[in-house]
Amino acid sequence: MSSMKDWTTARVSKNVRRQAKRLEMLRAAARLFSDHGFHETSLDKLSDAIGAKKPTLYHYLGNKEQMVFECLKIGIEDVHQAAEHAQCGPGTRAERLCAFLERLAAVCIDDFGRCAIQVDDKVVCEEKRIELRALKDETRTLMLGLIEDGMADGSIARSDPVLLLHALVGALNWPARSSDPTASPGSDNSAAKLVSQLAHGFLPR
Repeated sequence: MSSMKDWTTARVSKNVRRQAKRLEMLRAAARLFSDHGFHETSLDKLSDAIGAKKPTLYHYLGNKEQMVFECLKIGIEDVHQAAEHAQCGPGTRAERLCAFLERLAAVCIDDFGRCAIQVDDKVVCEEKRIELRALKDETRTLMLGLIEDGMADGSIARSDPVLLLHALVGALNWPARSSDPTASPGSDNSAAKLVSQLAHGFLPR
């Protein structure tokens, strides 16, 4: 019984290490895709940046299309999870929206978030593109719901919710498109300041 338990523990630990290594490799790939684009990022560049030979890349990550697909998916999922969490958070709907926007500001300059903003999903096959766009639609619905709920309870000034969503997301996406994303608002404090400035446009007078 003890040997079986030790074997199971060792296997779980090995899987955790493998997943951690795989995530770090994907993160390095996401940086390259963001900085150079999908087509300009060769397997040689990926191999050099990740510090692994091509057979190792294929073993852990698959081909280049699979790599970029997973990078894009992680970036979108991070926003989706932030929106889900905000819906159940404390405070008024406006406070929940602000909390979400602060998290969104951080996601947008994370390696995976930047990749999801910078790289067009047209680089993947139709099947993968449909999956990504479905996840984007779900995420957009969640974000729009935060705004509409706030307008309904009066904590957010009434306006066109779709236009407000586009304005807020656009404002928080621009740092990811900066030539120097490290100079963009990324800390909790600077993200809060940026969101505070944006909030002047949607909080009731």
